[in-house]
Amino acid sequence: MVREKIQSQLTAYIGYRLKQIEKEKGKVSSLRTDIGNIIGELTRRWGVNFSKQIKLQQVLKSLNRATQAQTKKKAKPIRAEDISKAGWRTATEVVAWLAFTSVQRMANLSAMTLVAWKKIEDKSKKGKVTYEVEVKLPNHKTVRHIGGARLKFNIPLKAQALQQRLKKVKTDHPLVTQDEVQTALKEFRKSGFGAHSFRRGGMQWLMDHNVAEDRIRQLTPHTTQKALLDYVDCTSLSHN
Repeated sequence: MVREKIQSQLTAYIGYRLKQIEKEKGKVSSLRTDIGNIIGELTRRWGVNFSKQIKLQQVLKSLNRATQAQTKKKAKPIRAEDISKAGWRTATEVVAWLAFTSVQRMANLSAMTLVAWKKIEDKSKKGKVTYEVEVKLPNHKTVRHIGGARLKFNIPLKAQALQQRLKKVKTDHPLVTQDEVQTALKEFRKSGFGAHSFRRGGMQWLMDHNVAEDRIRQLTPHTTQKALLDYVDCTSLSHN
């Protein structure tokens, strides 16, 4: 009896959410994720088989069609030279380089705390210097899935604003504040770039510099190649 009630309620809920798709354009993917999570959670906790009663495959197909039909504009990717030439204030440039080199979402930047950093000189390439940075990431389920909540990434020598910030920040403290991120976002939009421009541009920069796919997915973090390729030009993908 309880199981039947749950199935009935879930069927009604899915029907309601499907009707919201047209009203909430731009959120179709999150709706699909929402429904998938609910079905998975109830299946695990209650051992309920929904496949027959609510025709789960039809529901998922409907959501896929809605997602494909939606014309979602992707953020314009930024290039390293764009950041260098932008002329943003120092704090905004720090946010820009941090988002670009770490390829993290803007929402996570102020939650990242510094673990360590060091200067690295490539002896095989005279004059090439980078900074290796290690940070602790927010406690996110995807991070746990790929193993660990720490991240190492490199920043180029020309990212001087971020280098100076590294030298000032104490261990276990955030590299940027939430206020700095919010102010930076306003400046980015004035320049024609969105919050995701730096994540997309940073991933493409890694691809273009022959960084292996597995390494990029550790940074992003994406659990599938398909999710990663949605951000970049797949012709640049390295499998080293």
